[in-house]
Amino acid sequence: MNSNQIMTHALVNDIVNDIVNDILTKWLSIIEYPRRLVMIRVHWCSICDTTKDTNMCSTCRWDTLRGNNLYGWTYCERCAIYKTLINTYYYKHYTTFIRLKTIKRFIKEINDSVNNSVNDSINDSINDSIVNDSDDDFDRKKYLFSFYRKSSNINIKPYIEKGFYTRCLNDFIYANDTNTSIYVYISWNVNNTHYKPINMSNIIFYNRNMFGYEYETFPIKDIPLKLRPLLHKHYNDCKEWYTLECVFNRVHYKRSAYLPFDIQKNIFKYWNNLFIL
Repeated sequence: MNSNQIMTHALVNDIVNDIVNDILTKWLSIIEYPRRLVMIRVHWCSICDTTKDTNMCSTCRWDTLRGNNLYGWTYCERCAIYKTLINTYYYKHYTTFIRLKTIKRFIKEINDSVNNSVNDSINDSINDSIVNDSDDDFDRKKYLFSFYRKSSNINIKPYIEKGFYTRCLNDFIYANDTNTSIYVYISWNVNNTHYKPINMSNIIFYNRNMFGYEYETFPIKDIPLKLRPLLHKHYNDCKEWYTLECVFNRVHYKRSAYLPFDIQKNIFKYWNNLFIL
C-alpha cells in the first residue's frame, strides 16, 4: 500500500468514525431522558444540541401521560430520521411502560366489544362525571376492571372492586421503580377520588375474559422488551392462584361449604401472595 492509499484509508476511517460517533451521541441523548419542552431556546434541536437560525425544528412528544405532555424531543431537519427511530425502536427497547398510543387503542377495542346494554346504567353515571377529553376521541371508562381490594380500613373486609382507566399524570400499565413487577393504574370512584396502582396479577386473575390464561393471550401485543419477562411471571402467578381456586371450589362442591377465608388467606400467603396490592 503506497502513501496515498494509506492517507486515503486513514481519511475514510476518520470520516466513518465521526459519522458513527455522531449517530451514537445523538441516540444516547434520546434514550437518556426526554427533555422538558417548555422555556426552551428557539431553533434548538435537543438531539444534536444545536441552536441555529436556520434550524426548522419540530417536536416529538413523549408518548406517556407523565409530565402532562410537556416532555419529549425537538429535532431539526437533519435529525428528523430520529423521530422514526423513536417510534420504532425507543419504545420497544428502552421503556418500562406501555405507550399512551397503544393504551388508547386497547381501551377503544375493549369499549367496542362490551355489551352496552349490560353496562349502560353504570357507564352513564361514570361518563357524566369525567372531564371531557375532546382530543382523545375515545371513551375510556366504558369497561370496568375487576380487582381484589384490601382496604386500609380494618373494619372493611376484602372484596372485589370494579375500576376503570382514568386519565391522570401516570402511565396506565408500567413497571415499578425496581423493575420487579407490573402495575395497572386504576380508579374506582366516579369522581376520580380513589385511584392507585394495582398489581398486574390481580388484574389478570379477575379479568380472564379480557386477559385470558396464557401470556400469548395478553390483548396488547406492542409490549416493551423489558416488560415481557415480568408479564410472564404475572401469568405464572395467576396459574398457581387458579389451581388453588379450583381446590377451594372443589371443597365447596363436595362439602357445600367454602374454606374459611382466614385459612384461604394463610394458604395463599405460603403458596403465593395474592394480597400484593
